[in-house]
Amino acid sequence: MRSAILVAPLSAVLAFPAMAQEPVPSPLEGITTAQARSLPQAELAERAFRQVAGQMQTMTRPYLARADENDPPLELVFATAPVQAGDFGQCMATVVHIGQLRAPDEQGMMNEGTIATEIVYKVVGDVDVEAPWTDDQAARLTQLCRDAGPVILADANAEAGSTFFHFSGGRLPKIALIALQRAIRGARTGSYGDVACDRLAAEEAGDACRDPRALLARFDLANLIRVDVSRPGQRETQYRVEADLRTSPRDMWRLTLDMDLSVVDMRRDLRVGRSEISRIATFDVPDMSDLPLPQPGPARRP
Repeated sequence: MRSAILVAPLSAVLAFPAMAQEPVPSPLEGITTAQARSLPQAELAERAFRQVAGQMQTMTRPYLARADENDPPLELVFATAPVQAGDFGQCMATVVHIGQLRAPDEQGMMNEGTIATEIVYKVVGDVDVEAPWTDDQAARLTQLCRDAGPVILADANAEAGSTFFHFSGGRLPKIALIALQRAIRGARTGSYGDVACDRLAAEEAGDACRDPRALLARFDLANLIRVDVSRPGQRETQYRVEADLRTSPRDMWRLTLDMDLSVVDMRRDLRVGRSEISRIATFDVPDMSDLPLPQPGPARRP
């Protein structure tokens, strides 16, 4: 059986300043501007995409069902090797989604015409550090990122595990991660308790939601699935962070955290507000490989 998650749509409304990032070899390396203006399009495409392909280090094998194993997959997903993101405790990688370039049937599919990339992230340490960025810290983080685990699942049929997370709502996830880290650590030390489970979670996960602060204290940013930042109101300094994460392969939660962010005298003032925990519903999708193959019926005369 496979599992799917119900995830709300994403938005993109917030940007944060970036720190210097580790250089990554460009797919355009070896192609000059003069060549780009003069060489045949087919040759340029072959050279550029060949270099992109060389950077893909992992892929997700698509769902396998015996009924359609000879049909082309709807999508292939590849990922580069992770590198340090230029921010404390964070790694990043590029994921490339390649879908069918034409509709496989008369109705068409969502994947039609899809070639898309996204940057995904992973938390591997403390993200709220006031110390200056140094070469030694960058080198240590680079090694942590090399060992950070899979960027994407190796097989779509496998049980979901801890991979890199998706981010939307800004250029970088740094500020959102700092707010989440403060709330989780505050719950562990007892300094933060402005947290509650929503009504459905309180009903469906009564044991876990009996003490919302203890539930929040169990959360680990290394297990993030998705982070989104939005503006919930009119005040310019008010933001909302929505984070999906796992506590086990089958248990997924959504933490909605309000925060206030302002800059005073060139210093960042970040205040963590109320948070709410909800359970992410899962449902089983039957895999065609679990079902018996159809048997041929009796022959019919024309």
